[in-house]
Formats: sequence, C-alpha cells, structure tokens
Amino acid sequence: MRRAVLSILAVWFILGAPPEAPAGTIDNFDAAVGTLDDATLVTANPNDNTQTPSVLELIQDDFQDESFNWAGLFKIFDSTQPFDVTFDVLNSGGVTEYLIVEGIANLSNIAWTDYHLQLGTGFGDQFIPLGQSPISGFGLTFDVGDKNPPPQSFFVLHNGLDEIILANLFNTTVHLPDSIFFDDGLIPDLDAQPEDDLDLAFLVFSLDIPDAFFLPGQDELTEYQFTLRQFPSFRRPPVIPEPMSVLLFSSGLAGAFFSRKKKI
Repeated sequence: MRRAVLSILAVWFILGAPPEAPAGTIDNFDAAVGTLDDATLVTANPNDNTQTPSVLELIQDDFQDESFNWAGLFKIFDSTQPFDVTFDVLNSGGVTEYLIVEGIANLSNIAWTDYHLQLGTGFGDQFIPLGQSPISGFGLTFDVGDKNPPPQSFFVLHNGLDEIILANLFNTTVHLPDSIFFDDGLIPDLDAQPEDDLDLAFLVFSLDIPDAFFLPGQDELTEYQFTLRQFPSFRRPPVIPEPMSVLLFSSGLAGAFFSRKKKI
C-alpha cells in the first residue's frame, strides 16, 4: 500500500512535466545503482548558463514549466547505500545550466540526519570522485558561480488554503564545486509515518554542464558520461552506561590513580 501511495506521488511529481525537448546537452540519464522510480528532462535553452528559475513557481505549476532547463528525479532508498545516477552528455557548443529537482522516499528503516551529493565517474565499486577522474578538467560543477538558486532542501506542505509552503529540511548546507553536504536536519523513515501524512523530502540544486574537453593531437570528444552519487547518513545516539557501569568505571580510574600514587 505504501509503495502504491509513493507511485501516485511520483506521477504527480514527474509525469506532470512536459516532454523532453529535442535539443540539449544532457542526452539521457538513469540509475546505475539504486531505484529511480521515474524521471524527466527538459532542455529549453541550450548553452544558457544564467537561468534563475523559481522553485516555488515550478512546484505550483505542477512541474509544467518548460521555459528553462531542468531535470526531475524521484528516488526510492531501500537502504543507506550510495545511489548512483549516470548522465550522458552531448556537446552543444557551450555550458548549459540545469536545475535538478529531486523527490526522495526514505524506506531504509532509519531516519537520516544528513545527506551528501558528489560528482564523479563510474558507479558502484568503480566510482571515482570528480577531482580524480578523467573529466576533472571539463568544468563540470554544482553551479558555484552565481548560485542562483542555491542548493535547497525542504518538505512540501499545504496550509489548507491551497497555498504551498516549502518547509526547510536541513539547517546547514556546504556547497562546493564537486559536492554538496546537507546537515543538521532530519529525513524520517516513511514506514514510521501514517500513510495519510507522508513527508517526502525534496532537494533542489543546479549543475553546470560543459562540453567535453579535448587536447591537441587527440581525437575530439563529442560526448561523455558523469555520475551523480548521493547517500544519506545518520548519527547514532550516544550509548549511556548503566549506573553500575559508571560506578565500576570510576572505581577503576580511582584505583589506577591511587595505585600510581602509592608507587611514587
């Protein structure tokens, strides 16, 4: 039943989007490791690296906006293992900025306290961070130039007046060229929530997608592939010793101290 509800939400999130535009720099993407329930791709303005879309307007419009470049992903996590999505890129004669909008369903049986995104190549055990990969010099980044919009994390709430409110999900965001780290928040396990009150997490960030770079004397590259790796993490509560354990531990320290003192 819960997965049926998630499927309905995925339809609202993804299938409301317009069809893929005939041109663009991202040619295709798919999950190499993990469950990508659905996805869409819109390339409205190839080689536009200055777009400033409104995330709230995109959601209010049921993901029907086709005036800018964006990709939507709906991901299901059955564990806390890394989730790898590979992107195939075709040269377009410039850099194209894409807004990435993600819906995340946490079915890992544990609440997450932070979330990580990382660029690279390969997937699974063969994943290589961007800085160590063959495409490190292409200029692929998490849009650290204008940062418009900056990375965001939120729950989508309705206040009963047909108004949509974006409730902040994480309080701290570290935004680097090849990684984004969301911290100090909580993505609850959906299995621990009532089915009529599911809180799906959403992440929004931008990618600057450049053409493939080539060196003189080598064959010109017209396409390449990169990986967007994501994984959650969580902090286990500290283990508090039982009172007797504390007493024994303290007695042990005291015994060690007095034993040393006696030898002096």
